[in-house]
Amino acid sequence: MVILSSNLSGHDAETLKEPFIGVFDSGVGGLSVLAELNIRLPGENIVYIGDSMHAPYGDRAPKELFDLTGRMCLWFKEMGAKAIVAACNTVSSTIMPELRALSEPLPVFSVLEAGVSGAVETTRTNKIAVMATATTIKSGSFESKIKASLPEAEVTGIACPAFVPLVESGQIEGPKAESLIAEACAEVQDEEIDTILLGCTHYPALIPLLRKHLRAGTTIMNPASVFADIIASDLREKNLLSESRQGSSLLLTTGDISQFARSGASLLGQTPDPVYKLPYQYLERHSPLNTVRGRALATRIARSELK
Repeated sequence: MVILSSNLSGHDAETLKEPFIGVFDSGVGGLSVLAELNIRLPGENIVYIGDSMHAPYGDRAPKELFDLTGRMCLWFKEMGAKAIVAACNTVSSTIMPELRALSEPLPVFSVLEAGVSGAVETTRTNKIAVMATATTIKSGSFESKIKASLPEAEVTGIACPAFVPLVESGQIEGPKAESLIAEACAEVQDEEIDTILLGCTHYPALIPLLRKHLRAGTTIMNPASVFADIIASDLREKNLLSESRQGSSLLLTTGDISQFARSGASLLGQTPDPVYKLPYQYLERHSPLNTVRGRALATRIARSELK
């Protein structure tokens, strides 16, 4: 389906008529966050964009990430969002200050802080391994924020660039997935590492295989539930929660609808239905690089990369 008002069902069209929470990710990964938000905020209307056309984000440069995700943020603003959720750790670890500045006055929530909080509270040995995309690991954001909260922490970063394509393609079991996950888990060599922080919202789909290949007793930290708690609390403090008792979710993808539905089932807890196609021209015309403010922020990102 093409996302035009005449193409939406009556129920889904209503979602865009009231202030909503906009959630985005590079594909299906953020559905793990959406599932938790639906539990904690059942009265909220939520619009989810999975930018599957450009997945994975994990190997993209920060300036390109800003352009891609800034389009979604500006589209959310135009459509009437009251808050934005960046359900992507790669984005959260690289360009959050600029994305928040672009999206003002809307609050933009970052999943990274939730993961840090959960891991710090969970570990007993102060030894934590972070599994994330290559860009997230390279940024050092998790390590610096964990050590800011827990100075004695020892953090091991494990780049898992193949994990997102596995989840996006629905290959979360079988020989290929087994091999790639076994290889990543083999990097957890220190026997005192007691907490594995999943630094990508796609990775919860792989928890069954991760448990199979990690040492018994290792805690796998999925930040989605902590993140949803933080969002709910903050929106309550800002008096932004809906008074409705029954909200709805509108699921949009820039990629293939059928593939999105198949791959997203393991993260949402059910098959996403219906899923609508968001024609990319709707987002292209919202490029932050088309605005003076956006270009200035992109320049700031480019300069920070040179340092």
